[in-house]
Amino acid sequence: MRNRTHSARRSSKGSPQKRAKRTPDASWHSRYLIDALSRVGWGAVAPREARTGAGVDVLDALVTVMQGSGWSEEVTVSHARLAEVRGRSVRHIRRGLRLLEGLGVLDVLVTGNLKGGRVTVSRYRINRHTLLELYREAVEPWKARVEEAKQATREAAHRILHGKTQVRPMARETAPPPHKGVGSSLAGSNGAPPRRAPRPVKYVDRATAERQRRENPSAGLQAALSAVRMARKAR
Repeated sequence: MRNRTHSARRSSKGSPQKRAKRTPDASWHSRYLIDALSRVGWGAVAPREARTGAGVDVLDALVTVMQGSGWSEEVTVSHARLAEVRGRSVRHIRRGLRLLEGLGVLDVLVTGNLKGGRVTVSRYRINRHTLLELYREAVEPWKARVEEAKQATREAAHRILHGKTQVRPMARETAPPPHKGVGSSLAGSNGAPPRRAPRPVKYVDRATAERQRRENPSAGLQAALSAVRMARKAR
């Protein structure tokens, strides 16, 4: 039965039937329209002259709030809650709300305020028709930018294939030459600065050390003090 169903989904040529691409329309839920608008660069919601991205942050926060309220397009939420969802400041969220209200994306049903000690939270409705208009306005410029980028890639590939552009091989990272001068023989193989030459070690046999200790009993203390002085000078 499974094989029959699978074969029935194939076309007469034996290849699986391709599902037709759906074009956004007014029957789409606002979250899908927001997703479609994001794929074409957000359009007027994120104009290139506005670098803040406040409108995009507010829409993303509203989608998160809608998910928690059963995907209702009427959202009751405070500015502080939207700022908490996106991790931005309340001032940033208010800037995005003003932008979306000016575009007509958000219809303000209830304006939050404080009267008589009671706090009223704002209530918004997402206008899917405005989202659809913004999508239709943004899709053509987005396609033009994509086609322009593709054309530039084709021209660059054509120049490379026909030898009009010389492609330099990737340079291999090589270690710098070792430092020359004092201690150059002590430089590492990777070109690191030379290390300080080790101090020569004096080897004294046991008999000589015993004789020196008997002749000068304070020699050990003097040696320790001189070692401390040399250590302090080295710092």
